[in-house]
Amino acid sequence: MRPVVYGAPEGTPAPIVENQTLEEITRLEVPIWKNQASKFVKIPSAFGWYLVTQAHDIARGAFRGFCETHVSALYRSEFPGGDHEVHLEYTEIEYFLQWPIAPKGSFYSDDYVASALKKTRCLRNACSHFQGQNLNASDFDRYVKYAQTLAVAVDDAPRAARARALREELGQVAAETYDEIESLGCCSILYVQREWEIHHGLYLERVSRSSEDSWIKDEEYALWPLITLAAEAHRLQQESISDD
Repeated sequence: MRPVVYGAPEGTPAPIVENQTLEEITRLEVPIWKNQASKFVKIPSAFGWYLVTQAHDIARGAFRGFCETHVSALYRSEFPGGDHEVHLEYTEIEYFLQWPIAPKGSFYSDDYVASALKKTRCLRNACSHFQGQNLNASDFDRYVKYAQTLAVAVDDAPRAARARALREELGQVAAETYDEIESLGCCSILYVQREWEIHHGLYLERVSRSSEDSWIKDEEYALWPLITLAAEAHRLQQESISDD
């Protein structure tokens, strides 16, 4: 695993092609995965925390900037001091959605903005009740995508590009993690001992439970036999530790 130094470059939109939307420019709906298997892996908890907190900051900044331009009374009343004053809690968002937005009448008149804003509640909860060990890479991508969606909805190109950069960094880390686990599977064939990272173990424990837990879908692991071998090696190692 590469050194744990996280930080996607500041987001800058891709070159604009005539008639492209911001959604297209920042590739909102383009998958980030190097391979389909990598989206199921666990990632280091510190990196997951970095992702959700950065995404939360992006969402807060995008919404506050939008209000500064379109809902100035709300901006002056609720968060004149900075992005940190935007909390994105359930009751707060419902309150925001009651304010008129010139010249359309209310946030509800723009379903895209309203829908994107409501989804950020999940992002806020992910920060407030962080449980990174229970999430896989695709869960973190979903949270960061909520921030990107809001930035696109309010036409905040720099923040939308920044969120996309975070998602691409996640895709790279997930691919590296998957490759590491495959390498561990190869080592298990050769009876070579390797140290397991915490997030490796969490993922492999899930794979080991797959035959018992019907909610774990076969396609998450069955097509990648080295992962199954790595999971078995990890299980045997844990049993050996328990017996000592």
